[in-house]
Amino acid sequence: MRSSILRPSFVVLAALLAGAAETPAVELYLKASGGFVRSRFGDIDQARKDWSAGWQAFVGDSPGWGFEQTGRLRQSSCTSFGGELLAKFGGRWGVGLGWGLLYSNFVDHDGPLYVQKPAATIEYMFPTKIAAYPVYLFGEYSIIFGKAWETYLRAGMGLVPAKYVHREKFRHLKDELPGVSLTELASAGGSLLLAGAGVRFPADAALSLFAEAGYVLALVGSFEGNLGGETRGRLYFFQEYDSALDFWQTKIRLLAEEPAGLAYRAVRKASIDFRGFSLRAGLMMAF
Repeated sequence: MRSSILRPSFVVLAALLAGAAETPAVELYLKASGGFVRSRFGDIDQARKDWSAGWQAFVGDSPGWGFEQTGRLRQSSCTSFGGELLAKFGGRWGVGLGWGLLYSNFVDHDGPLYVQKPAATIEYMFPTKIAAYPVYLFGEYSIIFGKAWETYLRAGMGLVPAKYVHREKFRHLKDELPGVSLTELASAGGSLLLAGAGVRFPADAALSLFAEAGYVLALVGSFEGNLGGETRGRLYFFQEYDSALDFWQTKIRLLAEEPAGLAYRAVRKASIDFRGFSLRAGLMMAF
């Protein structure tokens, strides 16, 4: 459905941009920017918090063991990089095509945790990485304040393919390299809506600086990945009961079948929530 709606839009935009160079009233610009999106990552946040809480409960139930976590679990953000091709009509209205990268590495935020056993201390890590590659159409309207600066409003829609990479690692502190107990790779696609406002400052006739604040709305679900050989799996979000600890632990796992039984609850397909406020800055070049 999304593809059938967006495909004609891309065709129309391509035709507009192709004819823009032959139209005197149209100006073409190339934009490059970097910034961040304050995303939510609801499912991932809950899974990594429960991973830490599960270890803490296990250690608390083991006499003589100790627990320490160096990082602080908190809401994470995505680093963003992107480019846009903008065609402006009459100096105020514009349409364009944008593309980019949203990236977050959760191990950078959390740090490892340490389980102190009587005979050794083991470092456990929960490195999860996500990357999204949005492609979108947008329109904007500029409000010009002389030659010194201008503001603009913008809105757009598009597609956002994404990749999910999760590993669980452990390492005895006396060892140099960690062992890997779990590796999961999955991919999916979703839709994207964005809106924002910005300000541009001309540096010369062909180059401007800009800064922009906005909001991104993107939810990616139905992740799938390879379990080995020809077996495919889906990424599921669920809570699993540990009877020894009397603890329900939230997990995200790539599985061939949906978890079922009395030991599982809140089972559904996992999703990654990229929505959040965004800030970015960059350059706009005329050509």
